[in-house]
Amino acid sequence: MAPVEEPAPAHLVAVPRARAEGTPPRRHLASPKRQRTDDSTQRMSSNDTKPSSTANESSTAATSSAAEAMASKCQTATLFVGNLHPRIGDAHLTKLFSPYGTLNRVSLVKNGASGQPKGYAFVEFASVESARMAIRRVDGRMLLNKMLAVRPAHEKTGAAAGNDDGGDNNGGSKDIKDNRQVRKEKSEVLSKIEAVKRAIEEKKARAVAGKSFDRSRLF
Repeated sequence: MAPVEEPAPAHLVAVPRARAEGTPPRRHLASPKRQRTDDSTQRMSSNDTKPSSTANESSTAATSSAAEAMASKCQTATLFVGNLHPRIGDAHLTKLFSPYGTLNRVSLVKNGASGQPKGYAFVEFASVESARMAIRRVDGRMLLNKMLAVRPAHEKTGAAAGNDDGGDNNGGSKDIKDNRQVRKEKSEVLSKIEAVKRAIEEKKARAVAGKSFDRSRLF
């Protein structure tokens, strides 16, 4: 006859901890100290971002207001575009301003001696309304990390014309003087070339005349 196993005492039997069906598992709650640290970090991040966003919005609003004021007073179809990056060319300016109206002329000002751009240009529209629209939309825009300054050509300022790439502080008047100087120097160079040519021709003529004289003496 097989021995009968006696049941273990009740106090030694491990009773599994029952969990009601559908009860969510327990979550480990963060310690109060860690929670306070997380809250402080979140508040600091929020405080860091709010002033920057507010400053950007204020700057944008101020730029838009200034552009609107200039546009309303604009009485010319020719605009001065300052603070241009050295890599900007006529084609870039044409593409930038053509959406606002028909363009008659786009002139990027360059140094007469080196040929390098001075950092500003003149854009002429077919109508004053197109120029006003361009001031409203383009003034203050960033192009290759430089903020564009768009003004009516007769109201440009030295601050707008000045730049880090060799721009001057006199705007278009300085450009006119430079162009006159270039034309003067070119005229002087051409005069010297003509003088050299005449001297060579005279020397050749004297040489031919000398040879003719020597032949006549032989006979």
